[in-house]
Amino acid sequence: MEMNAVKVVVVNGKKIDEVIELQPNAGKAVTFNAIDHGKYIIAEDGTGVAPENITAKRVGNDLYISLEGSDTEHPELIIRDYYLNEGEVVGKGEDGLYYSYVSSYGEPSAALPADSATPLALGDDSIPGLAEGLVADEGNPDLMWALAGLGLLALAAAGVAIANNSNDNNHHSNSSHSNSDASGDDTNGGDSKNGDGTNGGDGTNGGGGTDGGDGSGGDTIVVSAGTLDSIVDDVGTITGPIAENGVTDDNKPTLNGSGVAPGNTVLIIDGNGSTIGSTTANSDGSWSFTPESPLADGEQNFSVIAVDPEGNKSEPSNAMSIIIDTVAPGPTDLMASDDAGNTIADGGLTSDTTPTFSGDNAEPGATVIISDDGKEIGSATVDENGGWSFTPEAPMADGDHDISVVVVDEAGNTSPATDLPIVIDGTAPDASDVIATDDSGKVIPDGGATNDATPTFSGDNSEPGATVIISDGGKEIGTATVDENGDWNFTPDSPLDDGEHDISVVVVDEAGNTSPATDLPITVDTIAPDVATGLILIDDVGDITGLINSGDTTDDAQPTYSGKAESGSIVTVSDNGDVIGSAIAGADGSWAFTPDQPLDEGEHSFSSVVSDSAGNQSDVSDSIDFIVAIPEPVIISGSEDFDTVPEHVFDTVGDSLTLDNGMTITFVSGPTDGLGSNSFTEISSKGVYWFAPKEFGEQALMLVENSETHIDFNGLTNAVSFDVNASNFAGSVVNYYDVSGNLIHQQDLPVQTGDYNLNTISWVAPEGVEIASMSLVTTNGSGSNVITRVDNFHWGDDVTSTVSAEHQPIVESPAVDALDYSMVVDASLDTAAASQEHGSVDVHGHATLTVDQLLSEAMTDLFIADGKQQVAITGEEGSHVTLQSDASQWHENGQVTAGGVHYDVYQQQGDSLELLVQHGVELQHG
Repeated sequence: MEMNAVKVVVVNGKKIDEVIELQPNAGKAVTFNAIDHGKYIIAEDGTGVAPENITAKRVGNDLYISLEGSDTEHPELIIRDYYLNEGEVVGKGEDGLYYSYVSSYGEPSAALPADSATPLALGDDSIPGLAEGLVADEGNPDLMWALAGLGLLALAAAGVAIANNSNDNNHHSNSSHSNSDASGDDTNGGDSKNGDGTNGGDGTNGGGGTDGGDGSGGDTIVVSAGTLDSIVDDVGTITGPIAENGVTDDNKPTLNGSGVAPGNTVLIIDGNGSTIGSTTANSDGSWSFTPESPLADGEQNFSVIAVDPEGNKSEPSNAMSIIIDTVAPGPTDLMASDDAGNTIADGGLTSDTTPTFSGDNAEPGATVIISDDGKEIGSATVDENGGWSFTPEAPMADGDHDISVVVVDEAGNTSPATDLPIVIDGTAPDASDVIATDDSGKVIPDGGATNDATPTFSGDNSEPGATVIISDGGKEIGTATVDENGDWNFTPDSPLDDGEHDISVVVVDEAGNTSPATDLPITVDTIAPDVATGLILIDDVGDITGLINSGDTTDDAQPTYSGKAESGSIVTVSDNGDVIGSAIAGADGSWAFTPDQPLDEGEHSFSSVVSDSAGNQSDVSDSIDFIVAIPEPVIISGSEDFDTVPEHVFDTVGDSLTLDNGMTITFVSGPTDGLGSNSFTEISSKGVYWFAPKEFGEQALMLVENSETHIDFNGLTNAVSFDVNASNFAGSVVNYYDVSGNLIHQQDLPVQTGDYNLNTISWVAPEGVEIASMSLVTTNGSGSNVITRVDNFHWGDDVTSTVSAEHQPIVESPAVDALDYSMVVDASLDTAAASQEHGSVDVHGHATLTVDQLLSEAMTDLFIADGKQQVAITGEEGSHVTLQSDASQWHENGQVTAGGVHYDVYQQQGDSLELLVQHGVELQHG
């Protein structure tokens, strides 16, 4: 039996959206988009009864339906996104009730397995109220005829209403019942005053009237859709309102609106006109909707329709469009470069504290987030070619840095991270020291010269692993690597040119930091100097002096060899081929050499070689050949006791006195002010009478403490002796010198032992050694004892060792306090009874003396070095002296022994006069 035409009625809530006619066995499916919670009534045309059997198949989120007898691979109906919108396929049974299509297991179409064709039939449980309150658009004649053909219009008595949604006359039928009000029993109903009247059944708008039957025309019901206010992203890194046509990674964004009557249903419509969901307006007219199922990536368009409780629908609201993008961008590549454009390797070092990070192949318009050790340090925007770059504004600290970048697209999707560890070292190494050595290992001084054209440059205390760059005059000539101990060295492959070279070295560490430069100027000189010129040999000793020509004989064992050479050069002198010394040429090239040690007698040959500061050597000069023949020395003899020498005070350093016998005395150093007990180095009789042994005679040579006195014999002698009456000068010595001034012998001068014994010093030179001079060196004295007396010099062959007789030592008197005194004395003196000599008064029998007479005979420090005026009274035992003064004005101050004679010491009260009275002489006061 031929099947009647089959149609599908699409029911959206209580509204019939459309009626679709299927084409059985046409090989072409009718396709439409599912609506949220939609009902799909399958009915045969004319009866409205559902086909007994259909075949359903789930393909992805779509539902394929094939009619009975059709090929399941070529369905008649495809409902797109059926499984995303919780729909239901239904049909009317022969009993006029509606049932859901289910499988043989009772499973509804919503539970079908994927990609498997399943037969469906009407189930056992009816759907109550499905047809009640349905609304159809009267303005669509095709829809009306289709409903009539399906028998749905016959259900009016069961609650199917026909709504006029046109805006021409604004008449609506809301119910089969009347709405009572003051205008009649049924304002819009059948028998109201408008029912059979103007708008009623037989009136103008009634059944036989202009607008129809029983007064169905009334006030137009206007439903407001309000406005779709915003679409909000609330997931991912970028959240908040999505701009019109904006991109979001939220595939379930929240839609918000306002201006809808409270309680009205808000239907959310997509760009295909399909309802994707609904919500209810709040008491303030606002509403919010979030899809339960994710929306597909791509452009999504939204608008809303409001439906009041009676089913009246608004016009669509304003539309909003967004682009959903849930696909994360791919990772970008990442590289780092320093400020010179050099690439920094993965894990590599750099001295640039603000390196540039860059990449390409990123999503254009996306944002690249750059982090260091997990902390964001900046961002960059990807250009239209997929490239980006970023340079930190703030310098990065020295040390390890784990750089990481992610790409965030406009929707907020984040790529996997790309990592690049680097190490920053922005600290310059210390400067290296640098030295240069020639090929013999000799150090070339700063500014020095060398004859090595490939000297070795080296240093230490540098940063291990760093590179040392060696430059000459600012031009790099080579590099060296610092070893683990901080050492480096470099030798040029090519010889340096002769001339000045400004060598400079810098240390560059692995990060590229450069140390301060260390400079070392040197001069390369590989040209040998000329041989010495103007060579002469001079004899300057003996009777015959002057030029020694080659082949001559000379008595000068230390002749002077001289000539001309390159300024500053070293002239090395050889004798018979053996080096004996050298000399340096002055600014004008002149040089001279005298052997330090006398040459042996015999044949000699002097030659020279000139060496410049770079070490270059000239050829050997022509030689001067000569013979040294030394005659036997003339030994002189002589003596000196100073008794006939005029007194002389050496009051100036360098003061010299030559005696008649040729002896020259020179004061080399020491006190010259006479402050030390009124003492000088001098030739005089001071104290000789009182303190020196009789062998000293009338005068002696006095040596002051801390002095040096030189004695030249004016010739060569072989022995010296002299007498010394030493003071307490520990460390005083006598030195003997040869004709060249060389020290050949030294003796100690004796230290005072408490007596006045004479000490004779003598020394006989070994055979072949001659004495030309001597010096006497004294050290500190003791108290007022600051003079060492020497006398009786002998030199030559007649020197003998003479031991002096013993003498009594001087016993110093106790310290005497100064006393005030005044006295008047008688000026009478028995001159016949007294005589004076050397500051003394000799009394024979009796004498009368005044103080003035004593003062006239007194001498300062005559026998005691205390700075006082002193006079002695001597005489035979039993003699007596009368002093014209009061005895109370004299103070006895002990005893003293001088020259073996014992004296009592008296001091006049208040004066500086000291009186020595010999034991045995009686002192009386007149």
